[in-house]
Amino acid sequence: MEDEKEVALLPVYFKKKGELKFSFHPSITPYNSPQFIRPEKIADARWEKNKFYILETLEEFVKSNYVYPYFFLDVNLVDVRPFTWNSWQVNPAFTFLVVPSEAKLDSDISRRSRNCLKDGYKVSFDWNPQVFIDLFGMTMERQKIEVSYKKSEMLKFLNDLKDSGIAWMCSTFDSNGNAHACWVQLQSRDSVVYNWNSATNLSFENSGGTSLLVDQLLNKLIAEKVLVWDLCGADNQSVVGFKSKLGGVLKSYFKAAFNRYSIKKKIYFRWMNR
Repeated sequence: MEDEKEVALLPVYFKKKGELKFSFHPSITPYNSPQFIRPEKIADARWEKNKFYILETLEEFVKSNYVYPYFFLDVNLVDVRPFTWNSWQVNPAFTFLVVPSEAKLDSDISRRSRNCLKDGYKVSFDWNPQVFIDLFGMTMERQKIEVSYKKSEMLKFLNDLKDSGIAWMCSTFDSNGNAHACWVQLQSRDSVVYNWNSATNLSFENSGGTSLLVDQLLNKLIAEKVLVWDLCGADNQSVVGFKSKLGGVLKSYFKAAFNRYSIKKKIYFRWMNR
């Protein structure tokens, strides 16, 4: 095994049986996908059989211990038959993949970024989860996404990501120290970075803070020789316009969810989580 983090699930909170009141909305946890590293000298048929066995074993464990589990699968996990064979609901989703060294930002983003620098904006790569939490709350409210967590739970979750060695963030502040944008990145290996979640304060109209953030973040990815930057989502109409200007290629992936319960169980789960 080259890297333990490479085959681990990216952190996610399912609704555990008996503890149903604590969970994050699926939109907050892309991706929580299993990832595989192929051993050397293994036949194709044997490799496919092993992957299917692992996925089916994982599915059975999750279904037995959690309620309404879901996976947002990595773009490289395209064979979803083990999920469909076992009554999971599988739907397509979309994201943008950016090659940092080849990315060409939209001219409007570049212009806004330059103007922000002239106006004294600052970019920070310091870990400050409270900045993200505050901006993220505004973002969820703006997108009308209901969340079921406390800020203290989100703070612990973010710090767990940081302590695991896979999370870092980029933030922009105006000359008065006001936070305009904060993007949390997940990186389980040197070559790939996931734009786990983005938060922006849109009360600063036409500030360009997000444009500056993207510009500087791309420079960092290029300097660190990152090969792929996954923007983690191109389905939300309110953000897809901006993400489409970052020089990425549209790519499909899959969401797999299990909700095939009896009416009696569904009523019980709803009662437990009231």
